[in-house]
Amino acid sequence: MTHDSRYHRRDHKLYMFGNNSDIAYALRLGRSLGELCPASVYFFYQKEVVDITAKSMLYIGRDPINLQLVRYLLTKKFPHVKLIQAQTSEEALSKIEEDSPNLVLVDIQLPITEEYDIPEQFKQQTEHESTPIWAVSGFAMEQDITRAYQSGFDQYFTKPLHLLSFTRHLRRELDE
Repeated sequence: MTHDSRYHRRDHKLYMFGNNSDIAYALRLGRSLGELCPASVYFFYQKEVVDITAKSMLYIGRDPINLQLVRYLLTKKFPHVKLIQAQTSEEALSKIEEDSPNLVLVDIQLPITEEYDIPEQFKQQTEHESTPIWAVSGFAMEQDITRAYQSGFDQYFTKPLHLLSFTRHLRRELDE
């Protein structure tokens, strides 16, 4: 069991914050280390156990900058999620068979229109028919969004991405 304690001075009193593999706590110690104040345990709780079973997300797109953004976001906010990448729908179909991702994220860009066929191709495979498929695109016109939903995408996000909202959606999907 690992243990990590830190001391902080606030309001002329000394506080100890601790963290180990099972619990986190804060103690008010008084003005010095030897002076333990009455009712000094400010909080004591069992840390939330995060299920880090193998989760994965398939990203389909050709733009290396967008791929880098997705990779950065997953690394920082969802380190337990494996990123699988594909540039074409054919490559994506082979990777979905190998890895069975929990989420598919498709970066829709012109002039390529094959991205709109991806939901239908994936949902034809019964073992992947419930896998959510999201679209990310710079096209924000109503007809673009309607076309994406009619093609079978479950969510549609416009660029530039509002990262806070996008992260919330990812958290709901990947941390269930």
